[in-house]
This record gives sequence, C-alpha cells and structure tokens, in this order.
Amino acid sequence: VTVGESFFRMLGYDVPAKPYPVGAFQNIANDDDIQIIASAVDSWLGLATGNSVEFRVKDRSGNDHWIYSRGDVVENDANDKPIRAMGIMTDVTDRKRIEQELVNARIAAEDALHAKSQFLSSVSHELRTPLNGVLGYAQLLQRDAGVPSGSQEYLRAIESCGKHLLTLINDVLDLAKIESGNIDIVHRANDLSEIVSSVSDIVGHRAKSKGLDFVVNVAADVPHIVQADEVKLRQVLVNLLDNAVKFTAKGRVELKLDVDLDRHILLFSVRDSGMGIPDEKLRDVFEPFRQVNPQDGKGTGLGLAICRRLVEAMGGNLNLSSEFGKGSCFYFDIPLLDVPKASEPGEKIELTAEPEPDVLAKVADNPAIIVADDVAVNRHVLLGMLEDVSDDIREAANGLEVIALLKERTAQLVLMDLRMPEMDGMEATRVIKQELKMTGVSIIMASATTDEDMMAEAVEVGCDGFLPKPIGIDDLLKVVASTCGSEALVNTADVIVPDVEAPRSSVVLPPDCDLQELLMAVDLGDVTGTRELLGQLRRSRPECLGFVEEAEEFLSEFDFENLARLLRQASGEASLNGA
Repeated sequence: VTVGESFFRMLGYDVPAKPYPVGAFQNIANDDDIQIIASAVDSWLGLATGNSVEFRVKDRSGNDHWIYSRGDVVENDANDKPIRAMGIMTDVTDRKRIEQELVNARIAAEDALHAKSQFLSSVSHELRTPLNGVLGYAQLLQRDAGVPSGSQEYLRAIESCGKHLLTLINDVLDLAKIESGNIDIVHRANDLSEIVSSVSDIVGHRAKSKGLDFVVNVAADVPHIVQADEVKLRQVLVNLLDNAVKFTAKGRVELKLDVDLDRHILLFSVRDSGMGIPDEKLRDVFEPFRQVNPQDGKGTGLGLAICRRLVEAMGGNLNLSSEFGKGSCFYFDIPLLDVPKASEPGEKIELTAEPEPDVLAKVADNPAIIVADDVAVNRHVLLGMLEDVSDDIREAANGLEVIALLKERTAQLVLMDLRMPEMDGMEATRVIKQELKMTGVSIIMASATTDEDMMAEAVEVGCDGFLPKPIGIDDLLKVVASTCGSEALVNTADVIVPDVEAPRSSVVLPPDCDLQELLMAVDLGDVTGTRELLGQLRRSRPECLGFVEEAEEFLSEFDFENLARLLRQASGEASLNGA
C-alpha cells in the first residue's frame, strides 16, 4: 500500500523517488494518531470492506494537518482475497478548524448563559432584599394612625413605585429564564372556570374603576376540567387583560373562551375598544423592549414578548389583530390535552390571596412564631407586621439558631429565609422535619428566589409553603391565619417527640370514613390534599395525634407505599372495632 505523489505536494514535501509505503507514515504522523492509521490499513486488508478515518500529519514546516482518508478494496483474486485497494486522502484542516471554533463558541455561549442565569438569580435576591424593606416599612407606616394624611399620600406613592419596580424586576427575570430555556411547562388537571374566575377578580375591578365594561364569554362546550399549566396560563391572561384595560379609555374589555374539538385546541381572545395599534408598529409588538405606546411612560415593553414565549412553550401561538383608533384583539390557542379519568383539579397553597376582613380574629391567642432572616431589616419589618398577632416572636439569623430555638421551645410557625449563612433555610427545614421529626411546626419559606426547581426541593424536604419577597402584610397575615388559626392549633408546647415508636396497639385510630378519604388522596398521589386531610384530623381528633404524626412522617418522605399500608391496616382495625 503506497501513497500518491499529490499527497506530498499538498504538504510541501519533495516527492519520494520510490513508492512510499503507508507504514512510513510514522515519520510524519502525529504520535497520537499512528495507531489509528495502522488499524485502518489492517481493516482494509483483513476485512475487504471500505473504511474512512481521520488523522493528523505534519507538513514540511511541522504544522499539523487533518487528513480525511477513505479506502476500499477494488479487486479480489479467485479466492476472494483482496489484491488491490484504492483510496483518497483529503486535507480537511479548514473544516476541522471551523468545527472546533463552533464547539468553542458553543461552550463559551453555554458558559455565558450559565453565568447570566447565576447573575440574574443573584441580582434578583439582592434587589428584592432592600425592596422588601422599602415596601414593608411603607405598609407599616400606612397602618400607623399617627401619620398625617398628607404623609399617607406620600407613603402610598412610595409603595406604588416599589411595586412598579418589583414588576420590572420580575419581567426581566421572566424573559431571561425563557430565553435561556429554563422554563418548565407543568400540565396537570385544573378547573378552567376557577382560573378564569380568579383572573376576572384580579382585572375586573381595575376595569370597573375606569368605567369600563368587563365581559367574560365562555362557550357552552368548553371543558370544565383541562390539562394546563395554570400558573403560565394565568400569567398570560392577566398580562393581556391588563394591557387591554390600560389602553382603553372607554367602552369594554372582553375575555372570550372557545374550543375547537376537531383540532383539539382551546381558543382564548382578549378584545378591547381602546386606541388600537398603528400598522407600522404591529410588527414590533411582540419584540422585547418595544412599547406599544411609549408616551405611557410605564413598563419595559417585555409583557407581550413574555406572553408570546409562554404561549409557545405551552404548545400554542399568540397573534394580534388591530385597527388604529378602534381597538385590538389578542388571540391564542393551546392544545386540548386528554385529562386522566382519575385526575381532579390540583389543589395548591395560595399565599397571595386577599385575606378576609376578620383575618386577625381567626388567629389563635399569642401563637409562637420564629422569624429567621440574616438581614436585620427584613426581620424588623416582619416583627412590625406581626405585632398585632403575637408577642411571642423570636428572631434567628440562620438555620442553626432556628434549630436551637425550637429545641429550647417549640413554635407553631417559622418564617424561614432561604439564603442564610452557616446553615440555609433548606438544610434547616430538612433537619427540623426529617431528623428532629417536628412535623407540627409549619415552615413557610420567605424568599426572593424564582427558581421552580429550588421550590420543589424545598417541598421535598418539608417546607409547607412560600411567601415571595417583598412580603405584603396581607399575604403574611393570611399565612399566619392558615397556620396559627385557633381551629388549626394543637397545643404542642408539652408534646415531646418520642425517641422510639409507640406500640401500635396504643395508637387511637380515626374513623374508617376518614381513613378511606385519606386512602383516596394517597392513591391519587395528592400530596397537598393528603396533608390537608391529616391537618384536619390533627385539629378535629387530637386523640389520634400519634396516628397522624406517623402518617405525616411517611408523607414528609413521600413514602406513599408505607403510608398506604398504614392506612389500609388502620382501616381494617377500625372496621373490626366497629368504628
């Protein structure tokens, strides 16, 4: 097997006077590739099949060149033994260089994207932390009867500006998350009417305050239960409706829902009788940082860009029709997915709902609360918000201090910051719920994070809910009422978690009807529903506390198999006892 003359000319060598055997490649080949060349030649001669290989050789100046070689047997003897092969060798150095540049560029882009995500996550926390103080103190001062009425207006302006700044931060973070591909669409069974109703409640009063008619039209054949990402769908609808109200001075705003059963899609449209959009601006409506009406002076021009990307992530398309001076219609579709027969609308902890007027009346007398945050200003704001709720409030600057306070004396509620030195909120929650088995302590994570994976991890270690920073006083009181309500409290001050499991025979069992309801929730994998049912048992049947705590321990570890076994065993015993 010899090498042709053009190969040497290509590399700047003099053409040898005698045929140049492939074995002599070791004189010019890259040391790391000699075995590759030898194996390729052996393959041609031994298997009588074609082969291709890439290797490096040095030119006359000592520079590496990438060679692509393709060879094949072209003649066999009477015994089918290969006697002649032919092949070509092509200099592909430029191609390999471009490939490597592309690889390097991709690595650099991924590194930059990761760095941007880390930066935005950090910036989110750093911006929300002082904003938490600004909004918190503004809300506290507005509740102070001694503040003059003129100053109250200034305080409302401060709060309004702070909330606007928070919206801008959220918009930038949402867009960055979407562009980086870090957006997860979670389809689950939801009650569509509840989604529409909650969106209507949010936007309806804004429309009425401007004297607009707000109309919701839902076609009769629209399914009641749908598979959808409720959070993303709600975000899109609220944004589109907010824009419609914002740019409509008189007339009406309409939300319409329809279904196309042939194409298996849900159809949404938001129509207004507002100013409309000029033809020359229609192309830029969905582009980031492009405002429909710059004279408005508010916003970043990100809302519609985020909406389109969210709709596309959900499998649909968002479009627009508009006539300047007469109004606009934004319409989109999302797939109509089959709902599993066993599915019911998912119940979620809602921490942002408006509290009832008598929310403080529902809080038990002087509940024990721990406020954990490494920033003293944040702790001070929360203490001020809770001063009408309890005077049994202790402070902690990190997770270790929280654990020490709970060992000294238990609490009904821990408001736990996520990021803290020495021990963060995640690890502290895990220790409290899984190692110390303090299942009676409600832990609400108060954090500026928007990382859904981190939130999911917090739930896994035992977190009972979340409060996004900056924390609103109404949201905080709603959480206190739900976790420290007079009906929800069990006097845990004297409860000692046993080191060993109590004998099964000494545990008082709930009635079989309650056990069957629990079993149904466990079979459905409904973590929230199971937790709420156990909470109801804890409140209504304190004599069953031992059983409830055993069940809660399995639930906190997501051990559904043993939890179901416990419930079935208890159901059998309850039936035998005639419960």
